[in-house]
Order: sequence, then C-alpha cells, then structure tokens
Amino acid sequence: MVRFEAANRSRLGPQDRSVIGKLSVSLRLRGDAVNCIGLSSGEPSMSLDEIRTLPQVIESLFTESLTSFPIDLSSYSAAKAQIEARMEAEKTNGLVKDLNDDGEIQFVAPPAFSGTQISITIDKIGLKDAKDGYINSHFTVSVAEAGSGALVEGEPPIDTPFSTARDPQYVKFGHTIVLKSALEQLEQIPGVAVFFEFRHYKPKGEYESTKCYSFMELDELRDGDVLLEILKCEKPTDFARQKKPQRLSVKDLYLHLKVQLTHK
Repeated sequence: MVRFEAANRSRLGPQDRSVIGKLSVSLRLRGDAVNCIGLSSGEPSMSLDEIRTLPQVIESLFTESLTSFPIDLSSYSAAKAQIEARMEAEKTNGLVKDLNDDGEIQFVAPPAFSGTQISITIDKIGLKDAKDGYINSHFTVSVAEAGSGALVEGEPPIDTPFSTARDPQYVKFGHTIVLKSALEQLEQIPGVAVFFEFRHYKPKGEYESTKCYSFMELDELRDGDVLLEILKCEKPTDFARQKKPQRLSVKDLYLHLKVQLTHK
C-alpha cells in the first residue's frame, strides 16, 4: 500500500496530516462497503455520495484553503476503529510504503526490536448474555501506569478485529496482538498493566460502548494460558486503579488469553 502525502511534505502541518488520515479512513470505509466487509445489521456504510465530496478536500491540501472535513466519521466509530488498527498493523509490519520528495516509492522498515517480545492471543470472553450478540464486538488493548493512569509512551491502544463466533456464554476471538514495548522496558515502569476493554456498537444510540474490561499486571505475564477476572467498566475505564474494581458477574466467567514471550 502507498500512503498518500502531499508532494511538498515540508509544508504539511498537523491539520493537513489530520485531513490525510481522515481521507485514508474514508476511502477504506468505502472499499469495505463495496466488498461487504465487516457490515452487520444497523451499521452504516460509506456511501458513494460521501466519497464524491473528497476531491475538493484533496485539492485544498495543495491550495492552502482547508475547510472542515465534509464527512462525519463519528457515525462510523466501530468500523473506523478496526480500520485504524489494520493501518497501524500494516505500518508496524513494514507493509506501508511512503513517497519521498521526488515522488518515488520509499520502503518504511519496521523499527528494530530488542528484548522480550510480548504476544497476547485473546481467545474468548465469558458473558452471561453472549448468545444475545454484540454488534462489531472487539477489544481495545492499552498499556497504562498505576496511579496516574497514563498510557505508556510509545504504546498506543490497539483495536482487535471483530469477534469471530459466539455461543451461549462466550464471545470468541482468536486474535493476536503484539506489544511494541519489550518486557524489560515495561518492568521499569511501576505498577504498569495491560488493559483489555470489551467494546461493541450500539445502533440505538449510534455509539461505541465499553461493556467491561480486564487487566493483567506484569507478574501475570507468563507463557501459556491466562484467565483474568471480568470487571464492571467505570466508564471511562479506571486505568489508574484508584478504587477497587468490581466483578461484572458472580458467575464463574473469565477472559481467556494465551501469552507468548519471545526473546529477540
């Protein structure tokens, strides 16, 4: 994939880059709509009429006459989150190509990794109403410090793809995420933990909601299967952990993970 950038990138400011990001997401949303990818009942899809408003936006990047972006992407929040996660994964894995100032394709290599790499596979989550279904259900994985609740620098939140199946008490995933930070780096941060927020789209209110969450502290990071308690979401999630979290259900249900630690 070639990432779009204005030819004279030296004049690109934060607003330009924001617009370019929205353009990329909009085009992918339209592509998914045409190919019927990720669509479900109640989920909006990017229309051709909306895409037809974008040429004027592209032109404005070169004329320094930027106006407000014509498409309201908030109505596509669930699909947008999945697309941004795919784009980030492509960039991390070295699949994104850039254009240099002469318009030539320039390969962007993934950053070198040193230390113990943390891979986490989200297998399934136990919910008493799992059979009722959750639209566009996915996890947002974040790494945060205790006390301040601040996200760890260089470790942006990761959105998984949507769930793959469900049965009466489990929503199933089978998706693997890889943290950018080595275990040795995280061990230098007091009270750091990995958070797993279970999110889904609510068509009635047209917004993305966090149903519940789990978190894993570093002493729980070990090779193999890991079970985590499922907690009620404080909305927003209490990354700072200043109050004692409450279990979502009295039933014996957990978030099922599989951890792999690889030294590089």
